[in-house]
Amino acid sequence: MAPDILKYEQNQIKEFNNFIDLIVKQRPEHLDCECTGRDPQIHLLPNHPLKRGWYIFEYSAVQKKGRLNNPKLYFDTGNGYNETNVIPLPASNKTVVSEWVYFSKTVHRLRFDPTEDKFAIFTLHLVSLKKQSRFTVLKQLINKGIESAPGKGIQNYVNVISTFLKNDVKEIRNKLKGFSNDPFKYRDWINKYDTYTDSEIHTFKILQSNFQYRPLISIVLPAYNTPLEWLKECINSVFSQVYDNWELCIADDNSSNENVKASIKGFAEKTNKIKYVFKTVRSGISAASNTALSLSSGEFITFLDHDDLLHPLALYRIVESLNKDKTIDFLYSDEDKIDISGRRISPFFKPDWSPALIAVQNYIAHLACIRKSYVLAVDGFTKDSDGSQDYDLFLKIFNKNPKIQHLPFILYHWRQHSQSTSLNGQSKPYAQLAGKASLEKYLTKKYADQFSHIEDSGHVFIYKPRFKFDKLNKVSIIIPTKDKIEYLKPCIESIIKKSTWSNYEILVLNNNSSESKTHEYFEKIKTQKNIRVIDASFSFNWSKLNNFGARHATGNFLIFLNNDI
Repeated sequence: MAPDILKYEQNQIKEFNNFIDLIVKQRPEHLDCECTGRDPQIHLLPNHPLKRGWYIFEYSAVQKKGRLNNPKLYFDTGNGYNETNVIPLPASNKTVVSEWVYFSKTVHRLRFDPTEDKFAIFTLHLVSLKKQSRFTVLKQLINKGIESAPGKGIQNYVNVISTFLKNDVKEIRNKLKGFSNDPFKYRDWINKYDTYTDSEIHTFKILQSNFQYRPLISIVLPAYNTPLEWLKECINSVFSQVYDNWELCIADDNSSNENVKASIKGFAEKTNKIKYVFKTVRSGISAASNTALSLSSGEFITFLDHDDLLHPLALYRIVESLNKDKTIDFLYSDEDKIDISGRRISPFFKPDWSPALIAVQNYIAHLACIRKSYVLAVDGFTKDSDGSQDYDLFLKIFNKNPKIQHLPFILYHWRQHSQSTSLNGQSKPYAQLAGKASLEKYLTKKYADQFSHIEDSGHVFIYKPRFKFDKLNKVSIIIPTKDKIEYLKPCIESIIKKSTWSNYEILVLNNNSSESKTHEYFEKIKTQKNIRVIDASFSFNWSKLNNFGARHATGNFLIFLNNDI
């Protein structure tokens, strides 16, 4: 922090009204901290007015009780604090939050409001404000542009320089902050719904110790030349699990980096819950996963990539669900990604079990936990499925009809980097082909008579399965209506002109139409052999109308259509 920007007076730090206990363990220099009233505020008093331009505001806090809910930075340009001059901030919990700030006028003072909640206890480790030169801003814009669209250098430079010269503050802030990675304010969602205090984690630990059913969960982890920092974070995420009846089964696929093996061995020396094998010949991720699987002794198996992270409650949520229903065989959760700066982004809130969607893409991915007997029944991972080994395994198991449960919690953090399909779907072109081959096997077995082939969708890892449909199948199109010929006529004409299927009938349900032009139109269309008009002379009820139409239909497939389609 520039030494002159913020003034600090130690005697101004204080508690107030038992609503917040502000503790500054590492007091930043030249900072005046003060909390007042029910709305906690920290007043930042510059030694001199802050000139217009770009700054980076940073803070770091550790929550003890309550929440840092909707923190904000206010700045006073001479008219006092107001909601016009305010910057919403992401919530911090054990992380440093950095936010780009632009002052269009001279700023005389600032106010940091760490939370809107009436009660919160947290430790504040850092509050700082740093002036940024125009050259620094331009350099950061160029770097962000290259990150977001690699390979489009000239176009990036043109866009960046144009934005910079226009001094489009909103667009510059969006590019600098990487808002494209957080369009739905995911960080705010994390703070509100997926942030836990130390006391809450302690409560979960007590709850898990009292579970009646406490199955051993084996975590299968194949590793190969993992960057050491990522490998350590990955394994530490297992050590951080609230549920404690787990084992970690690691198969190193003959890493050339001896430090990877040394790190694995070092972790294993700390606990008897880690089993590992160092392979002497590289065999690929499927074979390495099978090696790790062979070490397992758990009733359930879950999977962890060597550079990803488990949420602390990952295993807890699994066993919590199993205690409600011990007959579940396959559990999967929601997930998100970790960007290159270590920030959680791109949440994937998944649907409950969808046999249609799984035949289009591997929407399950992470985190999946499967009863081991099912994994063994399909002989584990298929050797030639590298890059799509999880999808292949899941599809084989789904043909065994397991009982499936979706856990609506984000329990897995998938790391983005250039060699990962989480960031670059083209990084493993063989994976697209492997997934397609696995899906063909699955659909051929599940729909032997109906499945035809798979087409590419134009998007990686998304497929378009095609099925045979016997031309003898007749389709009944049921259309309830009351007058509104201006809608009904184009609807029917579009079917006649555009349908590529000829074996169909249209049933128009006349629900008390009264206009003469409507009845004239009915008489006209009734002359066509595949259109019938049926009087439904009862009070409007959508369900009753369609049930009525279904009883009159002669087709073996039904389409229920609005008259304005």
